[in-house]
Amino acid sequence: MNNPVIQTDLADILNRLNQRFDRLDERFNKIDQRFDKIDERLNKLEVGQAEIKGDIKATDEKLSGQIKTLDEKVSGQKEVVEKTTAQLDKRINNQERRFFLRV
Repeated sequence: MNNPVIQTDLADILNRLNQRFDRLDERFNKIDQRFDKIDERLNKLEVGQAEIKGDIKATDEKLSGQIKTLDEKVSGQKEVVEKTTAQLDKRINNQERRFFLRV
């Protein structure tokens, strides 16, 4: 068996390795840039979520106040209706008594 003799220049091999490492560095830099963009987008989303939560809280507080006001108004109107109904019942009873007394 003949063993072939391989001659290579060590500097050539190191050059090739350096080129490959350079390409890997470029790829990693691109990936880092993409992660930076993703981080920026996530930060914007977090800010947006915080704003939405603030808006929801403000709206909830406003609605709670309006509901309380409406409850008070309805309660007040209920009392008025109950008083008016009681007065009408008395008038109807008086009218019925007068009618039956005449008959």
